[in-house]
Amino acid sequence: MRVIQWRNSSLDFASPDALLDSLNVTPDIEKLTRIPAVIDQTTLEALMRGGEARRARTRAEVELLWQCCQIPDYRDISPALHADLIKAIFSDILGGGKISQDWIAEQVRFCDNVNGDIDTLSNRIRQIRTWTFVANKKDWLDDPNHWREKTSDIENRLSDALHERLVQRFVDRRTSVLLRHLRDRSMVDPEINESGEVSLEGHLIGSIEGFRFKLAKADGDADAKALRAAATAVAAPELKNRAMRLAAAPNDQIVLSTDGFLRYKGEIVAELAEGDDLFAPRIVLLADDSLSGPERTSVEERLTLWLRHAINTQLEQVKTLLDPAELDGPARGVAYRLAEHLGVMSRTEVADDVRNLDQDVRGKMRKLGIKFGAYHIYVPQSLKPAPRELALILYALKHGGVRQPGVSDLPGIVLAGRTSFEIDPGIEKALYEIAGFKVAGNRAVRVDILERLADLIRPLISFDSNRPATETPAPEGAAEGNGFRVTVEMTSLLGCAGEDFASILKSLGYRLDRRPLPETPEEAAATGETPVAPAETASESPEQAAESTSEAAPESAVAEQNLPVPAQQEVAPETGAADVPDEPKFDDVWFPPRRKPAHVHNRPHSQKPHGKNKPERHKGPRKDGGQKPHQDRPQARKPERKEKPFDPDSPFAALAALKEKQ
Repeated sequence: MRVIQWRNSSLDFASPDALLDSLNVTPDIEKLTRIPAVIDQTTLEALMRGGEARRARTRAEVELLWQCCQIPDYRDISPALHADLIKAIFSDILGGGKISQDWIAEQVRFCDNVNGDIDTLSNRIRQIRTWTFVANKKDWLDDPNHWREKTSDIENRLSDALHERLVQRFVDRRTSVLLRHLRDRSMVDPEINESGEVSLEGHLIGSIEGFRFKLAKADGDADAKALRAAATAVAAPELKNRAMRLAAAPNDQIVLSTDGFLRYKGEIVAELAEGDDLFAPRIVLLADDSLSGPERTSVEERLTLWLRHAINTQLEQVKTLLDPAELDGPARGVAYRLAEHLGVMSRTEVADDVRNLDQDVRGKMRKLGIKFGAYHIYVPQSLKPAPRELALILYALKHGGVRQPGVSDLPGIVLAGRTSFEIDPGIEKALYEIAGFKVAGNRAVRVDILERLADLIRPLISFDSNRPATETPAPEGAAEGNGFRVTVEMTSLLGCAGEDFASILKSLGYRLDRRPLPETPEEAAATGETPVAPAETASESPEQAAESTSEAAPESAVAEQNLPVPAQQEVAPETGAADVPDEPKFDDVWFPPRRKPAHVHNRPHSQKPHGKNKPERHKGPRKDGGQKPHQDRPQARKPERKEKPFDPDSPFAALAALKEKQ
């Protein structure tokens, strides 16, 4: 023994400073050394720095201060928090002679709880021991016997509860097996069934999903940290074996789902995250820390290789458009923008560039798989379900994430082969286009189906109705004035009719001309009325005709509600009419969007008189030749401008059209 620690036992209680000085006295003997500062001295120093110790002026008060500082720190908390507790006790006793009953009751009541794990119960036992020590000071409490019994009872019950938790920990057979397996490597390896459940000597330890281990919960698992550490060590070899199997797995065993997760044999192993490039997202491996080193690296490299292969295969033609060697200039820009839109793009976005492309350049672009449609420019090969699903995921990673509405729903609609369907307002319109659909009205129409619809309408609106019927018969659906009527082939193609189909046509810019059909002689005879001659009807004003048309519908609706049953031949007197005319029938004719005539741009210039042309316009010899056709062309369109104020849906407009045909 080379040195002995020593502490001064002759303390000076004259003042707090004198007390502290006596504690710091060093021994005179060479073999003795002063003991390091302990909790009572550090508490005294803290109270002196805070000024609370300065309240002790008499010897008795200094002795009380030192007794309070000697309360053990059973709670093992920081010196500052322990000093706060001592300050509260010293202030109560110094100010009122005793510790406040309400305050100590609140502190004891907090400890009176036997629920919790081992750490929680241990903390409560340490706290109640502090108050047991205080209760044994006979002059500090009003009823020290009551508090001694109270704190002792609580401490005993907490000790019993802690003992039960400790017994559960060490008696639990599953925990014992795990701990023994860590020590004894000769034990049998854990068993893992097809669902990933890990068992050791018949005890369920947990389950493995992908490269993550989940500990099974059971009653009595008190020390979760130790148990998890042991169980993770048991499952670590299996995670490494799975990593080696995935690194050598074929492509068909790895799947990318619409939620952005990569699955190996149905289990989630990684997820996609936004990358620097649209076609190169990042892969985030979902694995425990026990999977590390070469095994973890091999898994990440294998998944990255699989993803690159999937993108290059499913979107091969689209990726080629990023840097096409055959194209340059505006054509190269159009191809690059189409690739940025993942193979589907509205034609209006590049209308000016496309308009300037000659046929040779367009031929080169068609060889690259690009199709120029009436409404879209797209790559037909990329409209299949698998490329569209992948395109949606890649687009969503850059725009809002794969969890947004529509990313998981739209691929199923594409796979079902639906040509059109009602849109969901909660889904972004851009997602519909990436999925291969155009939002038209209240429906989404597949872009290639929309182009086929345009192919059906194009010959109808280009048909010349003035051509003799013997020369070329009018195709089904063709109408006069470059119009067309909706056919069954059109509605069957889009899978909708009525208002849904009309909303699609209107969104594409087509105009509806609803014309009332004239009554046939049989219908006139059935109603007992004489058909009105077109000339007489034409004398009505457009406003009167519109009123008569608007009034016909309500009358017809009333008639339908009051129709008699077949056995009855009379109408109830309160109806007020025996015969009600049927609803008027209409002929719906659609016309292409209005286009501004080319001569309109030159109208101010042509109307401006020029010096040498002004007198020549009135000369006789030029009346039959010269520029007469060019001069009469604007005049021939004047009657058409006069008819514009008339309502095309009114009966007057329909009768006027019949009169022109006569």
